[in-house]
Amino acid sequence: MNSKKQNVVRRPGASGLSPDAELRVMTLRDVADYLHCHYSTVYHLCHERKIPGFRLGGEWRFLKSEIDEWIAKGGGRPSGRAPARTDDGRRGRKPMSKMKRS
Repeated sequence: MNSKKQNVVRRPGASGLSPDAELRVMTLRDVADYLHCHYSTVYHLCHERKIPGFRLGGEWRFLKSEIDEWIAKGGGRPSGRAPARTDDGRRGRKPMSKMKRS
């Protein structure tokens, strides 16, 4: 048997990215950690088609290079709205008023 090793030449994939960049695939939670936000925020952005991603086996996947490009183009800018505050100063939804008993 011939035990010579063959040199493998790595070429850009179909996306045009280098093979190393294509290997940087992130999960939904990875992107949430990367963007410093809750994973449900990223999930909603996916469903609204506001963030570049794709489904693989029923789960969302993202190329880090595409996320970086999305950020550079202004994606993920703050909405300009501050989160609601409760009466005691905490962030979140205000509790529903309790019904008075007669």
